[in-house]
Formats: sequence, structure tokens, C-alpha cells
Amino acid sequence: MDFWNLYFLNRIKPVWLKRCIANILGFLLIYPIVLYNTETSLMISIFLSAFVYKSIKNASQCDRNIDKNREFLIYQFISSLFCACIFVFDSWHIYVMQVCLGCLLLRIYDFYKPSLIGRFYKLQTNIVLGYILSSILQGILSGISVMMLNVIYLKFL
Repeated sequence: MDFWNLYFLNRIKPVWLKRCIANILGFLLIYPIVLYNTETSLMISIFLSAFVYKSIKNASQCDRNIDKNREFLIYQFISSLFCACIFVFDSWHIYVMQVCLGCLLLRIYDFYKPSLIGRFYKLQTNIVLGYILSSILQGILSGISVMMLNVIYLKFL
């Protein structure tokens, strides 16, 4: 049991379910901060990403096998934090709708890894940095996609 697999999620067998729960956990934890101040939530997300990068980088220097493990759930957690920073909502009902759509889009972007997300995953010079940058970009693209779908929905309503 370690921090990078978010403790209790090691007991869940399907990988896709672990990743969805990690995303939902991120959305739930950032909600009280996003509710009142989006800029603070963005700064917390950036600081957490830097902390995770530094911690994993130090751990990977001690243990060479850590770079080969692609199932770190902390990356999914970071993706959901950056995705939630882009959401604009008035009530918790809208936030729940955006979270559901955001989880779906995060899974789609994680499965297909379009453009830069896929290139960051294949970054050979610094694998940990590639994973962190791809999760940040995945969260930002998912948040932008959710907001674009929200605007389209409001135009046709």
C-alpha cells in the first residue's frame, strides 16, 4: 500500500474502475475550493503536481522499477484537479453533471491519448515528467471539452 496508488484503491481489481474512482475522488476533494476560488484551486493543483513529480523522481532514482509502472492513480487524480479548475457552475447540480461528463472525457482521452498527450507519455528522457505533463494536459483538454459542450447545450436550449 502506497501513496501513489491512493491507498484503498489497491483492493479494486478492474483498472478502469480504479481510474474512475481516482478521478471522482479528485473532483470531490477540489469542489469546496473551486466553489469559492478557482485561482486557489489551480495553484493547489500546480503545487500538488510539482510535489508528485519531485517525490516520484526521488523514488525512481532509488528504485529503477518505478518508471515502468504505468498504473499510478495519482496521475488520474491530478487530471481531475486540473479539469475541475476550468469548470464554471452555479450550483452543485451543474457541477455533478460536469463531473460525470468530465470523467467520461478523461477516460476517452486516457484511452486514445490524442496528439500531445500521447507524445508526453512516450517521452523517453524523463518518463515521470512526461506522465505528469500528459495528465495535466489531459485534465485541461477535458475541462475545455466539457465547457464547450456546456456552451453548445445552452445555445440549443
